[in-house]
Amino acid sequence: MVERYIRWVLKHRALVVGVCLVVSAAAVGVVTKGVFASSLVKLFLGDSPDYKRFQSLSNEFGSGDLIFIAVDNAKVFTPEGWEALERVADQIQTLEAFSEATTLADADYMETIDDTLMVEPYRSAVEQGTKSLEELKEHVKTDRFLKGSFISDDLMSVMMVLEVDTEQMLPVEAFPEILDGVFDVFREEGFDRDSLHLAGFKPDTVEATFQARYSIETIFPITSLVLSLVVLFLFGQFWPVIATSGVGVVAILWTLAFTIYFDPEINLMLAMIPAVMMVVSFSDVVHLCSSYILELKNGLSKEQAIIKSGSEVGLACWYTSVTTFFGFVALAFVPTPVFQRLGVTLGFGVAIALLLAMTLVPIFFSVMPAPNVREQSGNPSFGGRLIDSVS
Repeated sequence: MVERYIRWVLKHRALVVGVCLVVSAAAVGVVTKGVFASSLVKLFLGDSPDYKRFQSLSNEFGSGDLIFIAVDNAKVFTPEGWEALERVADQIQTLEAFSEATTLADADYMETIDDTLMVEPYRSAVEQGTKSLEELKEHVKTDRFLKGSFISDDLMSVMMVLEVDTEQMLPVEAFPEILDGVFDVFREEGFDRDSLHLAGFKPDTVEATFQARYSIETIFPITSLVLSLVVLFLFGQFWPVIATSGVGVVAILWTLAFTIYFDPEINLMLAMIPAVMMVVSFSDVVHLCSSYILELKNGLSKEQAIIKSGSEVGLACWYTSVTTFFGFVALAFVPTPVFQRLGVTLGFGVAIALLLAMTLVPIFFSVMPAPNVREQSGNPSFGGRLIDSVS
């Protein structure tokens, strides 16, 4: 069956290459619609009815979508530090993404005078001059609700809580720019970025999105470069590098198009797919290249070597890919959306990588000049000779 397929591919290689080009062009169009977004809620909760109920109750009684910002060395009990934080809060509340910014100034100063409980917000106490900043400082030291939560035990770091305006339904991918705007507000008041520490779903989402982008833009190229150098080291020739890299890139393109077609968000887990797919693709193609060289050394003609290497090694790759396919697809049974999508996508990618290897590699072998392996005694590469000596 495998041999018949390879013969058919070689006979209709122009048609096959044309179909691959058309599919690849369509895949490029789909991939360009993808966006980096790693909503932790969507990753782990998805359309959970319990979470939707939580959101409903949260919107009714307040907001569960909060961003906590700890400010180091805020000097909040000095006139300059107090006024700077107040200006920051006022400016942040003018940003469309937030409905409220809460600071230490929103806390209440409570005391008992003549058996009467007196409650006065810190802000109004300072503005009206009824309490000094030093008095507020002494009060905070004894307030077990504020100390250790809104302000650190050493009174050097203070927290600001930002309430996200959930009515706007802002997309996840908008928050990196929104948080940059928040950092700009702090910077204008003298607080550098290193003094700010964020917590909450939105900051975590932004960091996850950053890591997803880093994975594709940095980790994937490094992985591809390392694999290419290893192939060059083992074979001592460039054509296996071209074959492995070419099939790998096409497999990645088709796999990403498959998952982005159903959901355009590229999350932290999906961002590792290009690196994983490159490893899977290289494995299949390296087997075919190695077998092709061995068949040529055994005296077979170019066409015979292509067919025999493809039919024999292709069958072995088929068995390997089937087990890997079901291993990845098994992740779809994990009751977490992110692993379900990852499992289905990687399973599809393994199948596509094998199909492309068995389709494009024989065509590549047929159009390239046959390596002069018969004139070579032993393995031409240092890496190959090293492997031969060990084995």
